[in-house]
Amino acid sequence: MLLTALVEKWLDTPQTDHKFRDYYFLAIALLVLLVCNLFFLYYNIAVVPFAYMRNVMVVSTILTVVGLLLLHRARSPFLAALITQSVMTLASLLLIFEEGNSEFSLAFIYLTPALSMFILGYRIGSVFSITNLAVIVYFCLQNMDSWGDVPFDSISFIHMVIVYLFLFLVAYFYDSTRRKTLLALEESNTKLRNLATIDLLTQLPNRRYLDDCLHSKEESWVALIDVDDFKQINDTYGHDSGDQVLFELARVFERVLIEKDVVGRWGGEEFVILFSEHDRSNIESRLAQLVTLVSKADLGIERQVTISIGAALHQPQEHKKAILKADAALYKAKQLGKNRFFIAE
Repeated sequence: MLLTALVEKWLDTPQTDHKFRDYYFLAIALLVLLVCNLFFLYYNIAVVPFAYMRNVMVVSTILTVVGLLLLHRARSPFLAALITQSVMTLASLLLIFEEGNSEFSLAFIYLTPALSMFILGYRIGSVFSITNLAVIVYFCLQNMDSWGDVPFDSISFIHMVIVYLFLFLVAYFYDSTRRKTLLALEESNTKLRNLATIDLLTQLPNRRYLDDCLHSKEESWVALIDVDDFKQINDTYGHDSGDQVLFELARVFERVLIEKDVVGRWGGEEFVILFSEHDRSNIESRLAQLVTLVSKADLGIERQVTISIGAALHQPQEHKKAILKADAALYKAKQLGKNRFFIAE
């Protein structure tokens, strides 16, 4: 959005900064207030000369410019917000004191609670709102008996539109900010969940996630996979190449998964696959296929990479026992010469 980009440049604050939303709304509110002040200053000088409101608008305009400078140069959002609210509240009160119930002036009392709560927070905003209401109530009770019917003229219409637009501005920014904050919070939560359950190197589920699956998954088969002679790979080609091998292996494992299978990094060069298969012969076929795929895969180094697999039947209530059996089967596969699988009885 062009307006957002312009304000971002003017404030010299990136949109990713958590303070940007507050700065942004204050800047827009002050600019709108400045435009309104200039309009009424012109109106009370050129259209309907009125020295009282002209003087009010001059002071209000000067304070609004001060607020903009405080926000732009001193980065004092609270002072800028305090000036914004004070200017609007005092200008509204002075207009009401002068005009009473004419020219739709009383409608300006609705600006204070809406704006003050948003830019000053509910505590200070409540003080402004209650004080403003108390003053207006007292003024009305003292004068309403003398008020008569008043016409709805052009300035009444202008006042109504100004009040409406300001309330619209506050409502728009409130809801848009709330939605963007909720979206940012949801994205942060998603990132945190990923950090908690995703292995950063391989981008597979990590051990914590696999443990949860082992607790909850129905009867199935669990396979513990170890990269053969991985230390030699690191020693020969370096740890960066070793990391690349693990990353590429993860992609190979993902290609053999079917629906409801889960693969993740158990730790180091060990991986776990939780198969949704129940038939042992199908498991044997898939494990053999996996061993063959890895041995033929190009994993980015000038040597063959092989894996050994130990598999065992998994019961949710005995998940630790299944891992221990798979680990023992993996050890047996290593003893038998590596580059193979072994299934625990």
